[in-house]
Amino acid sequence: MKRKLLFGERLMLGDGHTPFNGVVPVKIRGEFAAASLHHALLRLQQKHPWLNAVITYDKNNRPSFTVDKERPVRIPVQIVPRHSDDDWKSENVKQWLIPFDTNQEPMMRIVWVKGEGVSELLMVIHHCLIDGGSLLSLLASLYKLIDNGDAEVGVENPIKGLTDIVPAEILEDKKKRFKASLIGGVAVLALWLMPVRKKAIERQKDYLINWKLDKELTASISSYCKRSGITVNTMLCTVLLQAFKEVRRENAHNKISCPVDLRNLNKRIKKDNIFAFGSMFVASAYPELDFLSNAKAIQKDIKERVKKLDPYLMLMVLEKAHPIINKFRRF
Repeated sequence: MKRKLLFGERLMLGDGHTPFNGVVPVKIRGEFAAASLHHALLRLQQKHPWLNAVITYDKNNRPSFTVDKERPVRIPVQIVPRHSDDDWKSENVKQWLIPFDTNQEPMMRIVWVKGEGVSELLMVIHHCLIDGGSLLSLLASLYKLIDNGDAEVGVENPIKGLTDIVPAEILEDKKKRFKASLIGGVAVLALWLMPVRKKAIERQKDYLINWKLDKELTASISSYCKRSGITVNTMLCTVLLQAFKEVRRENAHNKISCPVDLRNLNKRIKKDNIFAFGSMFVASAYPELDFLSNAKAIQKDIKERVKKLDPYLMLMVLEKAHPIINKFRRF
């Protein structure tokens, strides 16, 4: 099985050697055997075909997800002894920097910070393969299978190309195709003409910020948001914008990125589909408003932008940008 990477996936794949990893740590209380974890991962690969994929390239250096049933790859597990409650943090930062050998191995690995009665499992995945929604689906299936190796988790109907996520009537619509070609063509021309940095921005030292709220405060925040007609995500955006304003003052940019899960807009992308990218909006606070009024205004802005978003056209436009993928990365 084989499919070419979509533009967003290629963008996150990069050169195939630079790490662009997502790491999700989960604490588990209790004991389980290594054999149970390996079996759960095998079942996970049976459910999701692209977890068995490596990256191959054609003569034009166009990458594809490729599954070779005659040369199966297995998701590796690294066991690290757990000495303290903070060991997972240092391991988390370390895993960001360890690249995948995308030509030879699956783009997922597990680090088991193993302790007596308490462990952390770190799921490490290359971002070209998954988004946050995919990760949550994988985690739910993985822990269900660790608990019961025979549990029914279904089999994903994988996305095999643009035709699986954009309806044929839209792909064949002349107006849509013209609009996608026009927007994509203008973007391609602009990036061809625009000078890019001669020197790539140096990657600074990665760091981890870990904030944890107790159950009571979490419940209070959730209740407050429901009463106020805003989401928890919007409230957190408002909090961060206010915090940066108070600390950075005139140097604050008053901008925060809000991710959008395309599954909520494109029903052809299922909850358990392995899918790598979504969209996002930049939100800003209104200086003249108080906290709650700001949160409601930001919530309104996000809803209006989501209504205007055409997820099918966006994907069609991005597919026109493959010729300038390298310029796009450096831009």
